[in-house]
Amino acid sequence: MRYLIGLILLAFFGFVWWLAGQDDLERQVAPNSAFTSGQWSEPLPILDKNLLEQNTLESGNNFKTGLENLASSLRDTEVDGGFVLDERGRLLPSFRTRQLFDYFLSAQGEEPLVTVVARIIAYIHHQLPSGAAQEAEALLHNYLDFLAEADTLESVKPNMHQLDLGQMRGFKQELKALRHSYFDIATQEAFFGEEDAYDDYTLSRLEVLNSEHLNAAEKAEAIAVLTAQMPLAFQEERNELEQLSMLRQLTDELQQQNADDKTFYRLRSALVGEAGAQRLALLDQQRAQWQQRLASWQDERQRLLSNGNLSDEDKAEQIDALRAQRFNEQEVLRVRFAERQ
Repeated sequence: MRYLIGLILLAFFGFVWWLAGQDDLERQVAPNSAFTSGQWSEPLPILDKNLLEQNTLESGNNFKTGLENLASSLRDTEVDGGFVLDERGRLLPSFRTRQLFDYFLSAQGEEPLVTVVARIIAYIHHQLPSGAAQEAEALLHNYLDFLAEADTLESVKPNMHQLDLGQMRGFKQELKALRHSYFDIATQEAFFGEEDAYDDYTLSRLEVLNSEHLNAAEKAEAIAVLTAQMPLAFQEERNELEQLSMLRQLTDELQQQNADDKTFYRLRSALVGEAGAQRLALLDQQRAQWQQRLASWQDERQRLLSNGNLSDEDKAEQIDALRAQRFNEQEVLRVRFAERQ
């Protein structure tokens, strides 16, 4: 799992901005967030180190590589993560090490925690020289203790039914303060730096979207500035549907405000760039022209239907003939659908 808390998942509804029926999910928090249930199948207990070491030693006798008889969810998978050493063979803090710990810990619930820890320790000593292995094992115990105590922060976990950005930021600060008790600065940055950058971005983004002091175009521009400050890899990973969802939400705001074309273009340019804004403007124009053609046809069709000098058979015949003259075969399908509404 790349981030401990992802504060939002945008709705995946529709591939064009004007499609109706989108639920407003901008103000919800992702299911894999630290604000929801814990990432493990059951809470990690506060660990008794002496008991853990004794039980782990006993369980460890069953492992040489840590990969023997893996839990079913890990079978036929590649170990995620790894270790980074300096030129002297000492362990360097890296996100890959956290990934490796999380890979094995994800099997908790399928096998006891003491077995999971024994696996990780066996894997560490199978992969690393003695000095680096001792450092990795110490880091593992610190990580386990941190996760266990983080679970006790339940009392300050934000209410998932009422979005409170201040409470979310407070909870995030609690987590950061807790990390200082278990990790040095380099390890904090390696384990949580990317996560923190993402969380700060998403919190700021939510604050922008919920601002009552910015109009839709200003929100789009503010979010564009926030996104530009993020690493390029993050910007490239942003889901296109996420942008479309946000575009739809802010477009709806502008429509309610009866904004002019210039304001719409400014919004779109901020979110999808100049080329995207131009394409959407062209779609607007095409859609407006279609609506004009359809309205004109509906008026003419109604005049024929209201003509008392024609039989029902004559009315149907003339309507079919005129419809075929005004629209091509594909358009006729859309017209017939509109006539039934």
